[in-house]
Amino acid sequence: MMPTNLTLLERKISNNLNCLYFVDHPVYRIQKNHQLVLAPEYASAGRVTAINCDDQQRYHIDFEATKELVLTEKKVVKVTNNMLEQSTSQFLATLGYQFVPNEPVGSAEAAASIPPMLPAASPLNAAPTSYIVIDCEFGTLFRKSGSSKAISWRVQDTAGTHASIFQLSAIGFSQHHQTVPFFNRYFDNPNFLPDELSNQV
Repeated sequence: MMPTNLTLLERKISNNLNCLYFVDHPVYRIQKNHQLVLAPEYASAGRVTAINCDDQQRYHIDFEATKELVLTEKKVVKVTNNMLEQSTSQFLATLGYQFVPNEPVGSAEAAASIPPMLPAASPLNAAPTSYIVIDCEFGTLFRKSGSSKAISWRVQDTAGTHASIFQLSAIGFSQHHQTVPFFNRYFDNPNFLPDELSNQV
């Protein structure tokens, strides 16, 4: 009897490289030498949150940010559990897979590969007479995952961060007096409020 909760699934894709779905990891493309590279077409899906097999031998793959993918048995090359609770690299090596050197495999590595967005600020010798203050407030983002039977909320991890901008404003000052704000905007992103959303489902 096939276990219902699975760790890894390889999907056969005609005329293309197969995909590897691995719980708590992003989706990978399997190169001809069995090395794994991130699948760009799944970049917005986030990590795989669960792989399950139902009574009709259909495989349900859940993601952090997109709806589930359902595969029939004939589209599955390999499916297994990490029964020995090996490390990621040991588990993949046992199955014949390996990561491409320097390929990001998790959130910390992905964050390290992102260049800084702003240059380092140089110190001022005197206070300017006119300037703009940028105020930015952050909030934790959540994503709804699961099926119609069980809905759960998980912190969304994108490029190594769990937060996003909740409010952004720009306020000008001239001669030490505030001018009209350039803008002051709250972002209408419902993923900041998982408790309220779950009550509406």
